Amino acid sequence: MSGARTHRTRRIAEAMPLVADLRKHGSLYDQNWMTRHDSREDRELWLTTPISHGNRSEDARDDSNYEVAERLLNEASSFAERCTWPDWTAQDGTVHPGTEYWSGGTRERDDAWPGGVIHTLLVRADDAPALRVLNQIIDALADYPVLDDEHYSDLEWDRNHPDGDDGQCYSEDEECPCVSRNHAHTGPGFQPEDADEDNEIYCKRCAEYVTPGSIAGDGNTHGEDDSTGPAQGQLF
Repeated sequence: MSGARTHRTRRIAEAMPLVADLRKHGSLYDQNWMTRHDSREDRELWLTTPISHGNRSEDARDDSNYEVAERLLNEASSFAERCTWPDWTAQDGTVHPGTEYWSGGTRERDDAWPGGVIHTLLVRADDAPALRVLNQIIDALADYPVLDDEHYSDLEWDRNHPDGDDGQCYSEDEECPCVSRNHAHTGPGFQPEDADEDNEIYCKRCAEYVTPGSIAGDGNTHGEDDSTGPAQGQLF
């Protein structure tokens, strides 16, 4: 590191015990026999945070905390900037605006293990504002396991309903209020004359044969059981 950066890093380390804790944490991480450190960051500059998630686990809480922490650290960082990819034009002439992203505030450490790759957030040792926010994040997670309940709930909902209302529900909550688990078997395609010899019709949302006029769950997400809701009266 340059002389000015070295002095700044030393001053921050003297003022913030968190820096020593992060260096110790990174050293212990390096010694984990279960993983292989694949990234090649400057270890003097970049500190290993305790914020990680796996690329295969699809743990909504870990993924949410990672995304929220990354955003908060970038917003606080002295070195982050908001960048935008160039717009691109589709074959039909539609112009799609470029995606925005953060650059410079954080980096990502990659560690391979038998279950995939573990991604861990890194912060700069000379980035005092980001380190202060990281300290707050660590304290917050010590008191409560979720950084942003709304973000976590939205992510979990999307993971459990990857195809929206047209797909199955993968939630472990049997009382999930989604349309897949709450709808009426009424309307076009669910009339008595559509039934088979056992007086049943196959419902793709339920993934089973049902009786015309029956109700799955509490009816539907709109609280209506009279086939007037937009989620009713459809053959799935």
